[in-house]
Amino acid sequence: MNSKEHIFIDGSNLFIEGQRRAAYVATPQADRPSDIQQSSCDLEYRIDLARLHAFLNPGASPPVMVGSRSIQGELFFEMARRAGFDTALLDRNSLNREKAVDMTLAMRAIERAWGNPPSSMRFVLVAGDRDYVPLVTFLRERGFETDVVFWSHAAPELRRAASRFVDLDPHFEYLRWQPPTTLRRFA
Repeated sequence: MNSKEHIFIDGSNLFIEGQRRAAYVATPQADRPSDIQQSSCDLEYRIDLARLHAFLNPGASPPVMVGSRSIQGELFFEMARRAGFDTALLDRNSLNREKAVDMTLAMRAIERAWGNPPSSMRFVLVAGDRDYVPLVTFLRERGFETDVVFWSHAAPELRRAASRFVDLDPHFEYLRWQPPTTLRRFA
């Protein structure tokens, strides 16, 4: 039986860490910090969400993307909606910190898993922080194949918890959004 794939994306995590990865890639090798978490962000980097969707699995149910409200975040999530993602944009707390994204994503994944045999579905998590280890562990303990897809600097604990880890680093340029080129008109 073919499994049905369900994709869950921490949009804020993907967006910010993609910009961090871009800054790292743009830094000459001799000047790169040993820990990518200490590098700055390339605020110009954007992920091509249509390519991300094609890379993950265009035949899967619409990917669920959860994130928090910000000026850049709202534009990113609008592009995600247009690319066919099922999105949930949450408010930040009074300290302008992101809260409830991890929990919302976990609850949506557990809802999908509830009452279904593990042989009927497979989960793909696009996130890199260790807060998702309990979700991945929960799904794996119940027999669901659960892959993690993220940049190479994903939390080692999360990588180990997954059925399989897929590194986005080799696909960095493919996933980079390029603005449409302007066509010249000939008179």
